[in-house]
Amino acid sequence: MKYVEPLNSSSYPERNGSYVNANPATGVKGSTVPGEALEHPQREILNVIEAAGLTPNGADLTQLLQALTASWWIESAAVTRTGDDTFTLTGDRSADYPIGKLLRFNGDDDTKCRVLGVPTVSDGVTAITVWFEAKQNLPMTITKLERSPLPPYSTANYSALVTTTQYDEAMRKKLKDSYCYSAIVIKGA
Repeated sequence: MKYVEPLNSSSYPERNGSYVNANPATGVKGSTVPGEALEHPQREILNVIEAAGLTPNGADLTQLLQALTASWWIESAAVTRTGDDTFTLTGDRSADYPIGKLLRFNGDDDTKCRVLGVPTVSDGVTAITVWFEAKQNLPMTITKLERSPLPPYSTANYSALVTTTQYDEAMRKKLKDSYCYSAIVIKGA
């Protein structure tokens, strides 16, 4: 978002002029408000509200507050761990878990991982394989699975994934096969 100055500001169109109130007693003309000054902040606020999963409602003037204070993680239904890097969910949940979707387990940011490959659906169960940015496995007990509402990125901090020779060949293959391979730099390979 960018600051939108009054149309009748002395610095227009530099975008630095301040808004002033009219004062007929001193001859000061009030600011002429451009449409963008009203439009842009409303669009920005609506984007935050909708990204938090809320439906904009003119009768609820607490939605921005709700969006800013809510968890950005979306909790999933019951999950079953089926392997070191696999789990299942009941129903066809493949659309909720695209390749690269950021996940975390048990509300712990230390267990962030990404969806590896396309989830498979069979007999009403969605099977998902994941990869971690640091070598680890899914927690032994999964009490909660959460997914980020943000689009998939190559890494949790939106930068290139870097690995070292400490990773075994199976992990290297998994990373190479993942959707973000173009962003991976493998040192010492």
